[in-house]
Amino acid sequence: MATVPIFEAMRFEVARKHPPSWHLRWLMRWILAERGNTRFIVGLGALPFSLLPWIAKRVSVSGKLRSVIAEISCNRPKFTSNIYSPTLFLGKTEFPLPASSLTRNRAYDYIRNQQNVVQPEHGTIGYFLDCLTDVHYPGAFAGTVRLLNSLGFRVEAELDSPCCGASALNTGDERAFEKMARSYAKLFANAPYERVLFTNPTCYKTVKERYPEVLDDEELSSLPEPVLDVELYAQLPAPPLHPAWNELNIAWHNPCALGYALGDRTTAPSVLRKWGLNVTEFPEVEGCCGYGGMFYLRYPEFAAEQSARKLKAWRDAGIDLALTCSAGCIGHINATAIRERIAIPTIHWGELW
Repeated sequence: MATVPIFEAMRFEVARKHPPSWHLRWLMRWILAERGNTRFIVGLGALPFSLLPWIAKRVSVSGKLRSVIAEISCNRPKFTSNIYSPTLFLGKTEFPLPASSLTRNRAYDYIRNQQNVVQPEHGTIGYFLDCLTDVHYPGAFAGTVRLLNSLGFRVEAELDSPCCGASALNTGDERAFEKMARSYAKLFANAPYERVLFTNPTCYKTVKERYPEVLDDEELSSLPEPVLDVELYAQLPAPPLHPAWNELNIAWHNPCALGYALGDRTTAPSVLRKWGLNVTEFPEVEGCCGYGGMFYLRYPEFAAEQSARKLKAWRDAGIDLALTCSAGCIGHINATAIRERIAIPTIHWGELW
């Protein structure tokens, strides 16, 4: 049974009788719905931690992984990977910190001005930049573009795209969801490419499955076909990944939006093995890491227990690094790694380049 659409419909029904609080409506309709506003607020929030970096705690990293990162950084000056995931803790509540404006601008400068597409070119693909990755891990965007460039694709990223609307679905704000969907339709209407890439499965699912409920047939027909990174990578040859990654033992965390909502639990590990990586699957700890959108804020102890179980299984198996494709999962798992003092960071697989 597809339970996710049922829960989302129930949230809308509840919200019609008991609307979300004013601050949630303000956040959804005027901050997340406008990428410029989101980046302005995030930039203000990141400033104190840029000036006082010792306030935040960071994920410990093994000497083996640190050596690999150093080797890749020497050979690829443009390579960046946010393996330390700075996090602020207020009691039991965790707050993964936003990336600095400098980090974000560096990533977007590559996307705008420095794409190096190998020959022969295989055309242009669009790229939807999801808001949560934009806030915390913008280096994953630049890495994904480098990956596609290495396979002959030119990437057109819409840097000012709004939130896809998944956040509005989670809070039951129907008006905000419609606003975000129509902003997306206006931005991508009649785009000069046939496909638009998503590197967050939640956003892909929202656009693919929920937009037809809001947009009419004419609006939908003018939009490029959404494609998920997992599906695209499975169809493409292996990119020229740096050989130093092969020295690591890697775990893949399959986010709920991919494994349960979209029903795909096997493609990503197969892709990573095709790329030559040493990937281990852990069926005994398959499932939610505890993030679950706002779930980890409402039930921090249970959420931390879920991710701690994964991390301890990875530690016992000698894992050096975990990969996933969900920014929310990354922040939560890394916060638990900090609490549990387990030296296994989790990064977006786009950060491999």
